[in-house]
Amino acid sequence: MVERSAVLAGGEPALTLTPRSGASVTWFMIMVVMFGLVSGTSLILRRRRQSSMQGDKNDNPVPSRREMAEDIVWSEEMIEQYLARSGGQAYQSDTIKESGLSKSKISSVLEKMKEYGKIVKIRKGKENLIRLTVKK
Repeated sequence: MVERSAVLAGGEPALTLTPRSGASVTWFMIMVVMFGLVSGTSLILRRRRQSSMQGDKNDNPVPSRREMAEDIVWSEEMIEQYLARSGGQAYQSDTIKESGLSKSKISSVLEKMKEYGKIVKIRKGKENLIRLTVKK
């Protein structure tokens, strides 16, 4: 901006600002560069998001019923071995910690084991004591 001083009719000073001819070109170039940066960044982020979503679909296929059944059997065997090592009984919370499986997974496996008569759940306060049953 260029400043020009002038005196008004009443003798009061006045200040007039007039744009330089090159300043508008400079601001235009800055705006073009900013627009390019923002557009490029958003395009890169969109492509990364799309590729990660496609990777999730292909990397984690839904397990078959057979695989799920094998997983349950493996989990049952692991829990049985842990209970046997623990003297035939252990708290459910300790079983969860030892196995590394989620609470819901352990709970569902223990329910199946209870249905099959492999274990007995005994309520002790706020916890469950899991006890192996005697095999006949």
